[in-house]
Amino acid sequence: MALSEMLVVEDSIVSRAMEYIRSNSMELIQVDDVARAVCISRSTLDKRFSRAFGIGVQKEIRRQRARQIAKMLLETDMSITQIALEMNMTGVENIGRYFKQEMGLSPLQYRKAYRCVTV
Repeated sequence: MALSEMLVVEDSIVSRAMEYIRSNSMELIQVDDVARAVCISRSTLDKRFSRAFGIGVQKEIRRQRARQIAKMLLETDMSITQIALEMNMTGVENIGRYFKQEMGLSPLQYRKAYRCVTV
């Protein structure tokens, strides 16, 4: 994990939940999976997570998955379909809709806009 991605969170459960989300961003994890991984109820985890970060667990899962897609768009020559398969998503339409909701651009628009910036 890059230094810029490290967060200091006083709640060790929330910290472990965040690490689980980051470590499993390529998988189709749900809030229940995160709660099980840190041995706490879903509702308690969501409350503690919201207190620490101001967003719910599901939003953070989506945010981390979108960041992973963005990374692959910029750092690889993989097609959108290949990225969707790597992310365990079903089809280009789903990844496009998902990514645009989180990032404000389609995957192709994002790649075109930011790829030459990061080399």
